[in-house]
Amino acid sequence: MRTTRKPKYDIENIFPELAQYRKNTIRLHPIRITESAEFVQLVTGEAIWGEHQLHYIPIFQILKTDFSEVDFPDENDVLNIFWCPKDHGEVLEPQFKAIWGKSARLNNSNHIISLNPEAVIEYPSLEKLLSINEPLGRSLMEWQSRKGEENEEEEAIYEYQLSVADGTKIGGYVNWVQSDETPNCECNNEMEHLLTVSEAEFDGGTYGRWCPIELEDVWKLPYKERVNLQSPLGLSLGDMGKIYFFICEKCKSKPLRIIYQCS
Repeated sequence: MRTTRKPKYDIENIFPELAQYRKNTIRLHPIRITESAEFVQLVTGEAIWGEHQLHYIPIFQILKTDFSEVDFPDENDVLNIFWCPKDHGEVLEPQFKAIWGKSARLNNSNHIISLNPEAVIEYPSLEKLLSINEPLGRSLMEWQSRKGEENEEEEAIYEYQLSVADGTKIGGYVNWVQSDETPNCECNNEMEHLLTVSEAEFDGGTYGRWCPIELEDVWKLPYKERVNLQSPLGLSLGDMGKIYFFICEKCKSKPLRIIYQCS
């Protein structure tokens, strides 16, 4: 079980205008359920799920029965997430695939990750807020600056702890590592954030809010144990990278696009 900590401040009470930008996101809280040696053998081995997944390794699946928030196309009821553990391209990017499918065809023999979904409320990042409501964004920046002057541990408290959730999640706002790269579909519709797969579920900046209550002593653990809890997917995505999956809700086939960023 994984439980997100309550926010230190009720930011919507301080800034009531934020209510109109409130969104729900589903934190997936992945937990590794294999021993490390078994995990390494699996993620570096041959893919086993047929021609579309050749050279790709299954990470986890999103089932329609578990996640009503996802708009599945046609008769499909599962979204399979795969990755290739080899580097690709000149900048050595990781490569992912997201494939709609049917649960009747699932291969359940190689699950290495359990998902522990939890709904949380989030608000836009300061960058996003400044683009949609500049006066409110500036007021929040000033408030955050005052908090930082009072307590240096709160110098980025809105950005790190009160706005966009860190980690692997479904829906909600995008926690961009770099600048906004929201793609457009071939139909010219702006695509919507479907899923983020994150190398780490929290870091030194976001720990205060997004590290689950059950892991509050994680920094006291030996390095290897901490990494297994902080980065349960075992993926190396550059430097604290994230993979963003976007969906076009207007197209019947629900096409997907994937964006990769790292620091």
